[in-house]
Amino acid sequence: MLIGVGASGCGEQVIDAPPAKVAVESSLFRILDVNVPPRTTLKHAYKNPVVMVAMTDGARIRMNTSGGDWAQESSPALGSVTVAEAGEHGVQNVGERGFHLLALENLRQGGGSAAGSAAHNGMNLAGESGSFRVYDAQLTDKKSQIHHVHAAPAVAILIKGRMLSQGPENKDKTIGEVPSGLKQLDQPGQWVFVPAGEPHYVVRLGADSAHVIEVELQ
Repeated sequence: MLIGVGASGCGEQVIDAPPAKVAVESSLFRILDVNVPPRTTLKHAYKNPVVMVAMTDGARIRMNTSGGDWAQESSPALGSVTVAEAGEHGVQNVGERGFHLLALENLRQGGGSAAGSAAHNGMNLAGESGSFRVYDAQLTDKKSQIHHVHAAPAVAILIKGRMLSQGPENKDKTIGEVPSGLKQLDQPGQWVFVPAGEPHYVVRLGADSAHVIEVELQ
């Protein structure tokens, strides 16, 4: 749920927040597409733990949680992640550039996997909580592919470049009709579901580097 609000004394105009676009919803996760226009404030309430992934660079924002004080202004880098618990979260865009993020909610029942981290061979741990492990992978000329296995279900999100996800397609239709295992990602924001326990390859396509964020649902 997104709510448009004004911030007294901060100069933001009062607007009705545009509705979040639900990119996908399954029994395990939900992805929301969120845009915060310049000089506006949005508050969004999540019923479940969430990972927020910045899909723009150079925006100037402030954030708060559950009615707390606004944090100092920051400029999140493309692909930076915020791991947060359920509750109300505010984003205040104090600059002149729009801020775009993807929010991935963990809907998995009975999570809390104690499995070890998959951070290795170019997979860097970018954030962790009782509900998520988030990995950052950079694919360049020196490392054009990464092979690993996730102990928990995961979602791989393309941040930059082009890549091919290689792995077995998930046949469990109880989670919904979601692309899984094998998929080519050509545009930032595209994603693929990665079943737990299955070998998973990420391969860079083309001459440019690629950047991928992978979110495990613990």
